[in-house]
Amino acid sequence: MKTHYFSIQRFAAVLISLFLVGYLFIMGKPILAPLLFAAFLAFLLKPVVQRLEKWIGSSMWAIIITLFSFLTLLTAIILIFGMQLGEIIGNCGNIQSDLEVGFTKAFRGIGQLIGVPSSEIEDYFSNNISNWATLPTDLITGSIGSSVAVVGSFFLCILFTFFLLLYRRPFYNFMLYQFSEDDRKKGGIILRRIEKISKEYLNGLLLVIVILAVLNTLGLFIIGIKLALFWGLLGAFLAIIPYVGTFLGGLLPFIYAVSTYGLSWQPLAVIIFYVVVQSLEGNIITPKVIGKSVRINPFISVIALLIGGAIWGIAGIVLALPLIAIVRIIFSNIEFLQPVSELLRDDLYKREDVFEDQYDTDAHRLTSFFRAFRSEKRPQ
Repeated sequence: MKTHYFSIQRFAAVLISLFLVGYLFIMGKPILAPLLFAAFLAFLLKPVVQRLEKWIGSSMWAIIITLFSFLTLLTAIILIFGMQLGEIIGNCGNIQSDLEVGFTKAFRGIGQLIGVPSSEIEDYFSNNISNWATLPTDLITGSIGSSVAVVGSFFLCILFTFFLLLYRRPFYNFMLYQFSEDDRKKGGIILRRIEKISKEYLNGLLLVIVILAVLNTLGLFIIGIKLALFWGLLGAFLAIIPYVGTFLGGLLPFIYAVSTYGLSWQPLAVIIFYVVVQSLEGNIITPKVIGKSVRINPFISVIALLIGGAIWGIAGIVLALPLIAIVRIIFSNIEFLQPVSELLRDDLYKREDVFEDQYDTDAHRLTSFFRAFRSEKRPQ
């Protein structure tokens, strides 16, 4: 006769494994972050490499040409972006002084509306306005310093991408043959789904960036904001950061508009324009382009973003959603973790009965993993 009991050993092993994985991610950021970016970049460039291999007949040269073309395009974008950034940095002093005047006028007007004497408003902000005004310039110049720090990681990412593309078939076969012969077909399906969702997410993200860059640049140009191309590209790339990226992309050109035009119609037009763009991006563009590939509910997405940001900063925020989507694929193919996979779905609110209808079995309960069995002798 067999009876089951809660296995302390399994529970302890799981806790220790989670701790070690978390520690590895924290301490291994300098290597793991470029490696993960390289893996996604390899997924993105793989179709191009495959086409070139058919034409050239050499895998190595196909990869070199593909990476060279990618770096050339990226360099052109950085040069265009950098020239306009240099103009902004050159005018940082003027921008700061203009912001001080603009903020003072704005707070004076707010004080009149709420009935607070202007002298009290000016006394309070006279001690703090310089800190407020230097915030945008500190943000821009600080970003340059951090950008210099990630140059090494970028080249490491390109190096990793080269080797991942070069050895992609042996790596794939290695992972595939880790499954037993009976599970190999299922393992191949999991690997192909991970590759598919990664490519869909990256292709969709690039398309969203292009769409937002065009919309932002045209809108700011029509409003009359100087350096519209710079602010348009900046807002588009900040959209990589889910939920808050579009807000930041609109805040910076608004502050620049205040410093350039004062309290006129242009800053108000920038606010209205970016509210419209953020609504389009959040409700139409991103869900239509990226939503089908990720399918993660907003609650889990926010938690993943917070954890990713706490561990890896901006890199963790960018990688959080595709990684949680991959985790969902893996969970959906492990019996006792299938209910957890359901919790990650974006349409969870429509599937409240699925746990009762499909997963009300011992095999689908998390506690089943921590069960062990022992034999008991029957009494004579």
